[in-house]
Amino acid sequence: MSVVELSDEENVAILAETFTDSLAALNDRDRQLAVLKRLYALLDSSSPQHFIYETVTGCEELQVIRVGDDLRIFCRLVMGIPEGDKHYNVLFAFYVDPHEYDRGTLQRLDAAARNQLEALGSLDELESVEQYLDEHNAFTGDDLDDRIDRMQG
Repeated sequence: MSVVELSDEENVAILAETFTDSLAALNDRDRQLAVLKRLYALLDSSSPQHFIYETVTGCEELQVIRVGDDLRIFCRLVMGIPEGDKHYNVLFAFYVDPHEYDRGTLQRLDAAARNQLEALGSLDELESVEQYLDEHNAFTGDDLDDRIDRMQG
């Protein structure tokens, strides 16, 4: 039996404009709901790191969350922010794709993931992190659950 490391930190997600654009481009409400439900499950989890399927080959920071057989969320999960006072796990969602991505897009997203990681890693006080999350309209699990309910309503 394997040991699953649990997290007491609050999970939040920052959805990049490229993510919301690519989600809308799916043009299929059921697939969009599947993506949002997968993100909600991660945000509602005490072990969000286990949702990461892989790091993209050829990229340093870009990670993948699987949604069903063919959809992929390209993201970066940062655990335990700020470092000295772990309070948040932050998921940056950059793009969702039906497994038909191109290398150039992935390289740009990897650079964006690296930039976000550096920006968030430089914040060493809880107040600074909370201000950053507020400025970037971070979503909680409850926020995503409300969005899912509205789409299903």
